[in-house]
Amino acid sequence: MLKSKDHTVLVNGSPNPRGHTMTAVRAVLGALPEVMFNAYTLNIHPCDDCKLCHARFACKHDDDMQTVLDALKKADTLVLATPVYFGAMTDMMMRIINRFQQLFEAKFTHKKPFTTIKKLIVISTAASEDPSMFDGVRLTTRLLEELFSVERVHTLLLGHTDMIKNVSQTYEREIEAFKNEIAH
Repeated sequence: MLKSKDHTVLVNGSPNPRGHTMTAVRAVLGALPEVMFNAYTLNIHPCDDCKLCHARFACKHDDDMQTVLDALKKADTLVLATPVYFGAMTDMMMRIINRFQQLFEAKFTHKKPFTTIKKLIVISTAASEDPSMFDGVRLTTRLLEELFSVERVHTLLLGHTDMIKNVSQTYEREIEAFKNEIAH
């Protein structure tokens, strides 16, 4: 559970809003935050490395990414929820994260950080029970931690999910421990 005073933004990178990933999110958070984006319903163009954000804080694409960025300006907590496909976050989640390139340029090229996030929570599921399947999630999380100057990072990685019916029951102990971790 998150503190009620936190302004939380959730980005759901799962194409299945009632699948294992979002079931785990609901089990961890209790209720979904008021500000929630479903990556699969947003109109977000991919970053094509045009270099406009290197020259100035701007992006050539006029799409839903600006709404995400506006929400992040107010966020204390960012929750990223994504299944893993072939060792990485989903394509639509990565499309959003790749568009953070303009935030990277603002912070590291123009020396004008966009915003800071107090708490980054990453909840990820994978069909495989191989722990290395989450290596891409771990790397992306570490990069986001640096980009947003995150104070606290919490990661819940649940594998072997295709072989279970209910992720919140199967991983009940792990979810309860994670809830306690993010509450402090």
